[in-house]
Amino acid sequence: MTSGWSLWRFFSVVWFDGRLPVERIRFNNIDALIVNIPTKNYIPFWKGRHWYTILRQANGKFYNLDSKLDKPEEITDIAKYCHGLLAKTADSNQIFLVGKSDPSLYVSTE
Repeated sequence: MTSGWSLWRFFSVVWFDGRLPVERIRFNNIDALIVNIPTKNYIPFWKGRHWYTILRQANGKFYNLDSKLDKPEEITDIAKYCHGLLAKTADSNQIFLVGKSDPSLYVSTE
C-alpha cells in the first residue's frame, strides 16, 4: 500500500499492492474501487489500458459500472472478484481503493 492522495476534497484514493492478500482489504471502509486493466487493441504494438469503477451502494452491495457492460452488474462476492483480478499479475491489473475515511483504514496490516 502506498500513501493516498486527496481526490477532490472528500475522498482518498489508495493503490492496493496486488502482492498482498485480498483478505487485507477492509471492504466495509471502501466506497468504491477503481480498476485498471490492460486491453487488447487492433494495433499490435499499442498497449492500452481500460479503467472502470466498482461502486458500493447505500445497501452495501458493490456494482460493476464498466462502460463495456450493457448495464451495471451486481458483484455478489467482492473479495472473490478482486482475488480473480489480482490473480492475473502477468496482466498487471491494478486496483485503487476509494473512501471517505482515513486511508490507513482501507487495508489491514495483518
